[in-house]
Amino acid sequence: MSFDPHRHDSYPDSVIEYVLKSVKTIALVGFSANESRPSFFVTKYLIERGYALYPINPGLAGQEFFGDRKSTRLNSSHTDISRMPS
Repeated sequence: MSFDPHRHDSYPDSVIEYVLKSVKTIALVGFSANESRPSFFVTKYLIERGYALYPINPGLAGQEFFGDRKSTRLNSSHTDISRMPS
């Protein structure tokens, strides 16, 4: 699969589909507790479809969302978080 990982605003649909089919755990950096924000409903949508999501927002750290998920800081997450190479 060929794409430029530095062009975050223009990934082809095939790349997004590949990522969503190949991972089941996602750290959503920039999570918002505001229900009208895209990061809120994206988190909710993915959880409802079986993904393990870690909402990351230092301002909301320790608060519970969606039942048993607590928002956290990126450096204190209890899972290994991989990211695309820079």
